[in-house]
Amino acid sequence: VCIRYDPSTPSGQEKNLQLLHFEDGEWVDRTSVLDPDDDVICAEVDSFSEFVIASPLEEEGFATIGNRVWEDADRDGLQEAGEPGIEDVAVVLLDADGVEVASTVTGVDGAYDFASIPVDGPTDYRVCVSEPEGYELTPQNQGNDDAIDSDADATGCTDAVTLEPDDVESTVDIGLYQTATLIIRKATRPSGGTQFDFEGEGTDIYGNPVILGPFTLDDAQAEVFADITPGIYSITESDPGSEHVLVDITCSPESESPNVPGRSVVIELGLGETKECTFHNDATGNIGIHKQTVPDTRTTVFGFTQDIRGTPAFNLTHNLSELYLSVPPGEYTVAELPLPSFYELGALHCAQDAGSATSTDLEARTAS
Repeated sequence: VCIRYDPSTPSGQEKNLQLLHFEDGEWVDRTSVLDPDDDVICAEVDSFSEFVIASPLEEEGFATIGNRVWEDADRDGLQEAGEPGIEDVAVVLLDADGVEVASTVTGVDGAYDFASIPVDGPTDYRVCVSEPEGYELTPQNQGNDDAIDSDADATGCTDAVTLEPDDVESTVDIGLYQTATLIIRKATRPSGGTQFDFEGEGTDIYGNPVILGPFTLDDAQAEVFADITPGIYSITESDPGSEHVLVDITCSPESESPNVPGRSVVIELGLGETKECTFHNDATGNIGIHKQTVPDTRTTVFGFTQDIRGTPAFNLTHNLSELYLSVPPGEYTVAELPLPSFYELGALHCAQDAGSATSTDLEARTAS
């Protein structure tokens, strides 16, 4: 017996259609042929009674999905020996429409699972995580082994995973890595200094060597190292040359120990931290000491001392000068030694650029 059926009646369940025959008080499945292309179903029977076309409900089953959220120390997107799980990460399960159907948090080893998920045939689900503060998602689907890669995309959700009754999907892993931010700034006095070179290096919390730079900054510029792994880093400014001198290194928060003579600072970055260090450079100046005598004789020698640099004592005769170039900012004193016989100091004056300050003491024969 073959019956043509209305294809709209089964509502997409044609593969489950049965042709039932009423025998001895009950319905018996006698289906022998099911042809969805021609919308025909047939049965072989020994007697003729009532027939009915039925689409029985599939029995609901259950599936399990899960595995691990781990700390990807080298950010390569692959689980490797020594990389620990991350505890207390929020994980949610979404259905095909993006509706949350379950949630959990990871255990001490980063493990999680969603058990007894109802499925009544092939059903799509996605797993999503919320990154803890200071963590970022590692790259998705690296390598060729789905058992050790990270399955979440940049949104924190996996691609759809199709589950059927009794499936146990235990390769849905998600990798995270710790991050921090380091900012290096340059400030000069007067403003406008240019071309200050830096380099940095360090070791992250996983023991990996890290190179930062080299990089170059002008006054009021900054180099931002965002999304770097926490660790201990050293930033060093190259010799700024004769036109500038490094006078200070300030950091915020004020927890670092700068080495100004060494033009460097060691910075310890913690999980999720942002630290900022500013290298302060002042432009160097020039100091000139000039001697004039009346009458203008070049045979008499006048002695001086200074604390500007080098050998403290020097001598001058009429109309000669002692020059000190590229002097770091600071306060310096020049003093004339006791005068030769028949001379007295008649005048002592200084000329300076704007912003400098000088003082003289004629009696003590000093200029500061």
